[in-house]
Formats: sequence, structure tokens, C-alpha cells
Amino acid sequence: MKKLSKILIVVALGACVVLAIAQFTNLPFAVCELGACRWIGVGPLSIQPAELVKFALVVYLAVIFTEYKGKE
Repeated sequence: MKKLSKILIVVALGACVVLAIAQFTNLPFAVCELGACRWIGVGPLSIQPAELVKFALVVYLAVIFTEYKGKE
């Protein structure tokens, strides 16, 4: 689970970085409205990376706190 949580947080933060870059380069999969790129659109599916970061952070912190509790 520890390895999965690290992969999940890296992917989520990577998606946020891609959107930050997309705002200046007009990437075709970035959905930009009113000067802000907040969504990644792939066909009919679109996701908001900030929501992935929230989930990944909860999972990552749960793993860290579980390990910390086990060391006591």
C-alpha cells in the first residue's frame, strides 16, 4: 500500500503540473474557461486533478500515520 500511495500522489501532482503548463501552451486535452485550466478532458470523460490530489493526500497520510503508530 505504501508504494501505491506514493504512485498515486505523484500521478495526481503530475496532473496538476500538466494543467499548469497547459494554461500557457494550449494543450488539446486541457479544458480552459475564463482564463483558468481546471479540467483534463479525454473524450466524453473529464477529471479535475485537484480532486485526485485530495484523495491521494488522504491515502498517503493514512499510510504515514499507520507506520508512525507502529513504531511506538
